[in-house]
Amino acid sequence: MDQTSPPVAVPLGRASVVPRSVSLSPRTGEPRRPWVAWVVLALETIGTGLVGAALLWGMWLSVHHFAEASWLQGAVPTQIGDHLRLLLVLAVWVASVLIGAVAMIAGYYAWRGYRWSRWATLVALAVGGLSFLGHWLAPWSLVPLALAAGLVWLPPMRRFYADWWEVRQPRPAAPPRTEPVVYGPLPRYDTIES
Repeated sequence: MDQTSPPVAVPLGRASVVPRSVSLSPRTGEPRRPWVAWVVLALETIGTGLVGAALLWGMWLSVHHFAEASWLQGAVPTQIGDHLRLLLVLAVWVASVLIGAVAMIAGYYAWRGYRWSRWATLVALAVGGLSFLGHWLAPWSLVPLALAAGLVWLPPMRRFYADWWEVRQPRPAAPPRTEPVVYGPLPRYDTIES
């Protein structure tokens, strides 16, 4: 039995025309995704995974070696039972979640064909600078984030964004003429006698 979905008739809007230059997938009705879009999504996901792994490793280390768990926890001297330790751990968590959220948003919307995601990948790279607050593994997430930020500017992605723009913002089709246009008094009112 075939497990693939049947072709979907995707409504592109009322009375819209998609140019023939846009290559639509017969299975989804959407523009075909280039391999670069898949790589960008994978790189952003890997960057998020590295930050998450570094966060979990740092939390594990902080149980017995608090000052060695992250750069921030080592930079601020604290004593056992100090309430400041809670704030330091919270700051590392917030930085990690922020990096992961921005990276995944940028990767997903690049994969979906939104042109603004090119700038979002640069923002994700900038926010990734917060990874230096965490465990030593966290800054390695900047490598896939930087690669993804570079890949979204390649020509295949530019064409992909342009195709999605044409699908999302189609040119309206001219309505067909069904009857001739009558100027002056309408024929149905000519029969009324005054």
